[in-house]
Amino acid sequence: MPTTTVRMTLSEREGGIRMEPRSAFDSREQRDQLAERGAVEGVKQTIGQVDDLPVA
Repeated sequence: MPTTTVRMTLSEREGGIRMEPRSAFDSREQRDQLAERGAVEGVKQTIGQVDDLPVA
């Protein structure tokens, strides 16, 4: 299974929080392999749930 490095940046923006994820892969082939396994859709679904998290 390919590995990836993810950097998540959170910043205040217009009364809310902007979340900006960046992924880095060792090769295009590894990136493509993860995409073929549905990783892109999984990340979209996960990020889509962030608005439902309780605020401390």
